[in-house]
Amino acid sequence: MRRQIRYVMLGITVLSLLLVQNAAADAKYSTGLRPLSTPEGRGIVRAASRQEGAEAEGRAEDCSHLVHDLYEQAGYPYPYASSLDLYDGSKSFVRVSKPQPGDLIVWRGHVGIVVDQREHSFFSSVSSGPQTEYYNSAYWRARGRARF
Repeated sequence: MRRQIRYVMLGITVLSLLLVQNAAADAKYSTGLRPLSTPEGRGIVRAASRQEGAEAEGRAEDCSHLVHDLYEQAGYPYPYASSLDLYDGSKSFVRVSKPQPGDLIVWRGHVGIVVDQREHSFFSSVSSGPQTEYYNSAYWRARGRARF
């Protein structure tokens, strides 16, 4: 029950943050890529929230496959890329300095989806399964600087 309340509160927080954010202008990016709009980010976070705490059948998906599948489920498919490839830069994504819900957060060897940039939370597949973590925690800070 406590966990369900936490997820509901997280969902309400994310949705309220998304409603006040402005979509970035497409013209700023010469590659034709652009940051996610508020509705796009909302769709990706919704796909992630359905996976929170889900038990994997057989073995758990690694982080890059989970992120790829969630983007696809939300209607934003891209050619699969490993977390290392995403960290180095992918033609499917534009790097941003200020993340919003739905953006990727990437370290060398790990990737997740930003849930709430103000509380520094992200969703990913970790050793205990798919769950929300905090990228400002000591563990994630020790992995080095994250890219968005």
